[in-house]
Amino acid sequence: MSQLAATLFNGENPASMEDFFQKYPPGMYYLTAIYSFIFGNSFISLKFLYSVTDIINIIIVYKIGIEIEHQGKNER
Repeated sequence: MSQLAATLFNGENPASMEDFFQKYPPGMYYLTAIYSFIFGNSFISLKFLYSVTDIINIIIVYKIGIEIEHQGKNER
């Protein structure tokens, strides 16, 4: 599994899982494993994964913002 994830990071091969987790956020390891399982590890790069996680985070923050706005209107 670590070999699989490591090949996605520009061909880098971390010496151990500890190295991997120091370099990248914990969620990235699982994301790479999932993406590589679905697509194969041909065209997936670290930048692609980060852009996907950024988009997801933006959507979540936006939804939370809308919910807070609605709660504020309901209280008035």
